[in-house]
Amino acid sequence: MSTTENEPKQFIVDLDAVDPERERFGGKGATLGALIEAGFNVPGGFCVTTDAYEILLNNEVRDAIQSLDDRSAENRTELERRTEEIRSSFRTRELPDELHSQLREAIETHGAASYAVRSSATAEDLPSASFAGQHETYLGVSPDDVADRVLDCLASLFTERAVTYRNQNNIPNADVALAVVVQRMVDAEAAGVLFTADPDSGNRTIASVDAAFGLGETIVAGEVEADNAHVEKSTGEVLSYDVGTKQIRLSLEENDPNRVTLDETEQRARVLSDDNLSDLVRLGVRIESHLESPQDIEWALVDGEFVILQSRPITALFPLPEPMPTDGRLHVYLSVGHTQAMAEAMPPLAVDLWTAVIEEMLAEFDTAGERGRWAAHAGGRVYEDITPFLRQSLFRGTIVTGLISMVEHAALGLKELTERRESEFEGESRLRSFPRSGVMRFS
Repeated sequence: MSTTENEPKQFIVDLDAVDPERERFGGKGATLGALIEAGFNVPGGFCVTTDAYEILLNNEVRDAIQSLDDRSAENRTELERRTEEIRSSFRTRELPDELHSQLREAIETHGAASYAVRSSATAEDLPSASFAGQHETYLGVSPDDVADRVLDCLASLFTERAVTYRNQNNIPNADVALAVVVQRMVDAEAAGVLFTADPDSGNRTIASVDAAFGLGETIVAGEVEADNAHVEKSTGEVLSYDVGTKQIRLSLEENDPNRVTLDETEQRARVLSDDNLSDLVRLGVRIESHLESPQDIEWALVDGEFVILQSRPITALFPLPEPMPTDGRLHVYLSVGHTQAMAEAMPPLAVDLWTAVIEEMLAEFDTAGERGRWAAHAGGRVYEDITPFLRQSLFRGTIVTGLISMVEHAALGLKELTERRESEFEGESRLRSFPRSGVMRFS
């Protein structure tokens, strides 16, 4: 989709023609394009490409952006001054005639009464850095104001918080560009966020849903205490539902977002039914499968149907152990570092060393005699798979007792787990004999 110098620049691309090229469409735009192509229900619109951002830069602004990587920019007062100067340079720029013409044509083609205008940076929605909430979004934007809001979004690439976040993640400011997603504004009955893995526990089999009445910006801005539900992904069973106190509802009135105060009964009313939750989580599972990682999904309920506003990888989940077990059963891992009072992540060489030590010490107790079955690593830490021991019912209590003197919280968690899910530890263990030395290491 690149253009040559002799061809007119394509500043505007319809969302159903957006491809995964993050460098042109940013993280949000590229993902929405992928979801539309896959048949998911996404409000229609278009993307202002990063060509628009690039054409608004001049040498002076480029130098100012480059300077944000300097160590002196870490001084908050100095950073505020530099970022404000850059934002002002964007807000005062006039869109080139060609860009303005393409933007006006796209607005007329879609013909919506109002639009949602959302920033889409090239360095957002990454597996390691989400940039959630770092750049601006504008709701209920009239067609006449879209151009100004596009400039505001471009300027928001250089808020103090966005620059600080990039610097903390070692992302050079000059390497980042911003596209803008412009979508038909939807008037939601309810909206919120779906995590296809529980962000608190890290459990990949449970989805977590936050929901509020009206538009979801009240949740993003922290203006309401949203309802929260946990749902078993494989069955759609609602495991828990906590009703929040939702003092306001943000709704469209004459295409303009308006805050409505709710009475006490409405504040404590449940937003989503069990059937709603099951449908939403099934949709989230499909999106997770398509995008090949756990997702943080912004959704809205419109005329009884769920629409997807955004999806990004969940960046806060602790990584899964490697290698993963292949028997489809519950496994329990014990952190070697924590039992040795080494809670910090290890360098790769130490990970390899401890992995080899664990495998060597426990291989003799495996009936198959295979290496690579006792140790796993994740997040720079090494773990022992103690599941075969726990499948020996006579020794579960011994292991828990032995752990108490070393890592009490782990011992208590293990006790609660083995009692609550005892049936999942039943069945044949692969142990040749129970290793007394293994018990001693846990004690």
